Amino acid sequence: NSATGEFPAGWEGEKNISVKKVEGINQLAIDKKGYWFPRQYNQEIKDKFSLSFDLSWDKAMPYYNGLFTVSFGQVLYDNPSEDYRTDLNPSSFWSLYDSYAGNYNRVVCWFDATGNNAGTLQIASYLNNESQVANKKITLPGFFGDKNKHAVTLERKGNNLLVFIDHIKEAEMENAFIPAVRYNIFTFSRYKGSDDAKDVYYLNSINTSY
Repeated sequence: NSATGEFPAGWEGEKNISVKKVEGINQLAIDKKGYWFPRQYNQEIKDKFSLSFDLSWDKAMPYYNGLFTVSFGQVLYDNPSEDYRTDLNPSSFWSLYDSYAGNYNRVVCWFDATGNNAGTLQIASYLNNESQVANKKITLPGFFGDKNKHAVTLERKGNNLLVFIDHIKEAEMENAFIPAVRYNIFTFSRYKGSDDAKDVYYLNSINTSY
């Protein structure tokens, strides 16, 4: 419901991206480094949680592009203000999009749409001491180049993460989620990238089920 050229209403994070009209549809243009998330209220990302969205990109995206990133994390939440306390140690959250910092529990999914004859998805799971407990790279046929419009669903099944592209199950990563961790936020980001105007992903139709 946000006007073009504005940061989306009801979102948090770095306010350095905006809504753009693409092919007649208002979409969030992810064309800079940073992380962003729709307003959430400390709900637990547990078994049977799903996050779905439509993702597209510029057909002329450069080969050395930024990676579209989805993360599931455990972040301190202040109930009175209804805010995630990303302000307490902002450099920790650089790990979502640029420098390696972290020190919080998270599952990070990096999508790359410029692979050779296929896209790729890399999933890594970290403890709050930065130990990596799982890492997997997945090939996504048909998710690259001018095949640039897809419906994506990420679903938690037990401790596993399921990945659906256009309603087809493409992967299941075992033990992505740590049982003792209460994941309570999902974020979108662009990992690194360039200043090329074609280095852009478009995001819309975001839905969740808890």
